[in-house]
Amino acid sequence: MLVRQTKDFLFVSAAAQAHSPAMDLADHLMCPELMIIGDSLAQGCRSLTVDKSLCAQSWAARVAAKQSWSFVTPDFCRYVLFDLYDEIKRLGPFHDVAAIDARFDNAAARMIENIEEWLQDRVESEYVCFDNLGVAGARISDLYTTTSERSNAYIRQLFPHKHFQPFPMSEISNLHLAINSRFVLNPSRSKTYDKLTPIGWVLARKPQRLIVQIGHNHGLYQVGADARYGAIDCSEPDGTPFLRSIRRVATDLAPLASGTNVIWVLLPKISAVAGLDPSSTERHNGYARSYTSVFSLSRSSLSESQVRSIDQQIRRLNVKIRQIVSTAFAGAAIAPHFIDAYRIFRDFDYKNSLDESRKLTAGKYGALDNFYLRQRLLASAGSEIVEADTLAHRVQGGVQSIDGLHPTGPGYAAFARAAVAAAGSHLFPHAIDELVVEESYAEDSLLKETPYNLELLILLLDLLRHVPHPAVLNIQPEGRLVAVKQDFTLREYIELVTGILKR
Repeated sequence: MLVRQTKDFLFVSAAAQAHSPAMDLADHLMCPELMIIGDSLAQGCRSLTVDKSLCAQSWAARVAAKQSWSFVTPDFCRYVLFDLYDEIKRLGPFHDVAAIDARFDNAAARMIENIEEWLQDRVESEYVCFDNLGVAGARISDLYTTTSERSNAYIRQLFPHKHFQPFPMSEISNLHLAINSRFVLNPSRSKTYDKLTPIGWVLARKPQRLIVQIGHNHGLYQVGADARYGAIDCSEPDGTPFLRSIRRVATDLAPLASGTNVIWVLLPKISAVAGLDPSSTERHNGYARSYTSVFSLSRSSLSESQVRSIDQQIRRLNVKIRQIVSTAFAGAAIAPHFIDAYRIFRDFDYKNSLDESRKLTAGKYGALDNFYLRQRLLASAGSEIVEADTLAHRVQGGVQSIDGLHPTGPGYAAFARAAVAAAGSHLFPHAIDELVVEESYAEDSLLKETPYNLELLILLLDLLRHVPHPAVLNIQPEGRLVAVKQDFTLREYIELVTGILKR
């Protein structure tokens, strides 16, 4: 296999991009009712965390369950690197702690232990392959270049002795992608499947329906996470333009159109994510005056005109994506279908519209909205911040998770409901009702048991963003190592976990 190392993982040369090595798959693996390929939104990532239970509650899994279809999701034996919700629950009370001194005690040790377990590379799955091939952090080109073999090569390069050793924090996104994709693309760890890309698996198995959800990791994630103005259609590491990669994926999938319904999910409305916090209660034609980040250390902000401009760019880019995919499938027996994620996010955008009808109903749990998840106001006593309850009570938010971009359980369920309605009964015969959204709320630990420390953590992050402390402003993550017995400061840990999707 021909590879060359770049700062952004390993890029596979064109000569090594064979999708589907010759193989015979068992009959029961062929022609599944539904498959999905893509990035973190396809995989079911929530609060920047990837594990078995979250993948089982992905929106495609909700769709399949309602249709009574078998749909096999990654059965991880452990989370990938960290469980953000659990780490926040573990935080002790922040009594008299300056923001710069706050720490995630033992979080590094837990991450290192997790890496050590992954380095053993054991066969831990009962499956040969999965129907959900979404991989958090994936770019468009990962659909036709990333394989289990390639991912394993990167892991072995970073840890040549198959044991943990200190590595640059700047490699965290590549390591997360490699561990994730090595397992997702070859859970049996068989050499037979080592060279299959996500598209390779699809071409080999020929599903009856294929969902494609990709393109968020070319700048769009950074806009929503860090309130930083920039391009949303950045090129691949080798310089391949965004739309050319879209065309490559569409062209590679076009041969499926004789028997597969390809369903392409367009890009969402970024101003609707909870991670972009409005600066005021005033709205002008559906936008606030400015927006800042919430679960981030970024000190950037976006003006109304900038956010409006990015939303307009997304709409124009969606038109181009639709045109390119449709052209690639021209003359095919089955034309591609499109799900307008921009419209779905807009329909749930209470934050910008302040239209009560756009709140999400979760049955007995009440209405949810797309503001950042906030809890009952906490009491204060002197210089101490004290908790009002062991478990705080939600007063706003609930559609999106801790990171402010990925949906919660009911957020994914609501997306599934809207996507099924948009796709039509000829693709998904059974509609998803509100009861599924209510049930998904009951299964979401973050909403059912919101740790009071989340509110305190958000306050400390706000302090770190606004206090011009030299120790805050001069830290550069590229030069630091994730080392044994090192506890993460608050700043280091937030940099680390929010960096997994910033390749």
